[in-house]
Amino acid sequence: MSALVLELSQQSWWERFQRGLERPDDGAALLWERWTRSRELGAPNDEIPAELGLERGVALRARQERLDPLLSEVRDTFDEGAAALAAYDFTLLLADAEGVVVRAGGGGAFAPVAQSVRLIEGASWGEAARGTNAIGTALAEGRPTAVVGAAHYARPFHELVCYAAPVRDPEGRVVAALDATSMVSQAHPAVWALVSATAQAMEATWRARAWARAS
Repeated sequence: MSALVLELSQQSWWERFQRGLERPDDGAALLWERWTRSRELGAPNDEIPAELGLERGVALRARQERLDPLLSEVRDTFDEGAAALAAYDFTLLLADAEGVVVRAGGGGAFAPVAQSVRLIEGASWGEAARGTNAIGTALAEGRPTAVVGAAHYARPFHELVCYAAPVRDPEGRVVAALDATSMVSQAHPAVWALVSATAQAMEATWRARAWARAS
């Protein structure tokens, strides 16, 4: 499936959608469809409660343990990717199939912002919790996704750029999403390429070790 790019530099379309007006032209169709899905899921579009969808302690550890077969195999790959992206002020996140972040790293100068918008372990970035965003939308559609600026469903994220790619287990099931997020001023296709390559490396490592164990 081809990658999905949702990009919007001005808020006029977003404001039009929130007011219930018809979409302005065919160029807005991709956004309207994803925003409509977010609204139907009940996602907030403005104020985001700090603790919304936030899991800690036993609940978070249970999610991390469910992804242990992946995490144990690709921890080095994730850490290397996080270190590379930190140099460009991006945070690297691994979320489970429901969009809850189970591992976070990197960030550079963006790290304080990442904390403030809950790009942290235990936070839910599924579409029902935070609307159209790269993690939730990549999981919903099973394909690499970029969400830039005001294309995010929730206003507090309109200054962000996020690139995500689904991660599949050796049986081909989507079990996680790998994401890199920063300020929209840092947007660059090379970051998305790195995220996609890292996700593919994770899948390849997991698949190779599964085959090795089986044989």
